Amino acid sequence: MTLFLLILTAVVGGLNPAIVKYIVAEFSPFGALTMRFVLAFLVLLPLAYKNKYLVIKKLDKNMVLANLLFAGNTIIFALAISYTSVIASQFVYLITPLLVAVLGYFLIKEEINKFQLIGLILSLIGTTALIFNSLFNPDLLSNGTFIGNIGMVAAILFWSFYIVMSRKISKKYSPLQITFNNFAITALIAVVIAPFIISADKIVNNLNLLSAAAMLWSVFVASIIFFYLYQWVIKKTSAFSASLISYLSVAVTTIAGSVFFGEHFTTNMILGILLIITGVVFANTHQYARNYINKWK
Repeated sequence: MTLFLLILTAVVGGLNPAIVKYIVAEFSPFGALTMRFVLAFLVLLPLAYKNKYLVIKKLDKNMVLANLLFAGNTIIFALAISYTSVIASQFVYLITPLLVAVLGYFLIKEEINKFQLIGLILSLIGTTALIFNSLFNPDLLSNGTFIGNIGMVAAILFWSFYIVMSRKISKKYSPLQITFNNFAITALIAVVIAPFIISADKIVNNLNLLSAAAMLWSVFVASIIFFYLYQWVIKKTSAFSASLISYLSVAVTTIAGSVFFGEHFTTNMILGILLIITGVVFANTHQYARNYINKWK
């Protein structure tokens, strides 16, 4: 059952960047973000009321921090995805598990070893290569732009911290409660900021049946189902294991980016991606390789 939910979460997560990129173009970036999380919050509100999530006896600073990290990741991602490709955004996200491993070591005392650190360094070199490649060769259909990829790195940092903090609070709160609180804080921040950066006539650029369907998908599937499943995985496994979902999501994202946006790879982009993948594989397979070698000694 856990494996099935991992795969399901990875597939939905892999489609999310393409959906988000589409709706931010149709509704404007912050308009799409505001509608998405206000609607998601309202959908979950009856369940939250039934389960008494609205009754706050004592403010939990760890919960609030996790909610703010979630909001930060979501807002930055929604703004940055317009300036990069769907494919580039997800390959940059591949460094998430290694960042989570390091943060988990310092924040919640999850184990880390030198191989994971070496893998992190290799992956960071690959990520840096992708960013500088987009600086000199910006292309929304492949490398992305410098500002877009820098934004993605910022979103990754927020997301990595969020995963670790979610693991910390998952022992105390249910996946549904954490998800609801995430949506509530994100919706609140979006509603407060929105009037200062968007005008009413720019909230929706192109409302039609397809854009409305995409928005509904972003609310029910990309938000409620995906983030609930992600919280469930964090609670049942570990912060590091949950972050591995990004590996499975990349294939889905790559297909979606190619089919819906006509995105493609460049030679420099491939070199950066190979460095990221090498670091990731090295960090996560070293133990199996060592055991195999020792077996044949």
